[in-house]
Amino acid sequence: MAKKTKPLSDLEIKRIKYIDKEFKLYDGNNLYVVIHKNGSKYFRLDYKFNDKRRTLGIGVYPSISIKIKGCQSPPF
Repeated sequence: MAKKTKPLSDLEIKRIKYIDKEFKLYDGNNLYVVIHKNGSKYFRLDYKFNDKRRTLGIGVYPSISIKIKGCQSPPF
């Protein structure tokens, strides 16, 4: 069973500072934000195609905002 996560807010993403390694903040339904060592933030979506896990890069924060992402991905 998938773990429930609370949706990220724009303010939470803005306040996140980088640490010594790359990490992910999950929004739920396979959508997450990757925070790199240099402080850049990328939206990514995991999905399955032909029974293989794939990752779709959606865009860079703040060009793509959490407010715009309104569509929810289907749970897998």
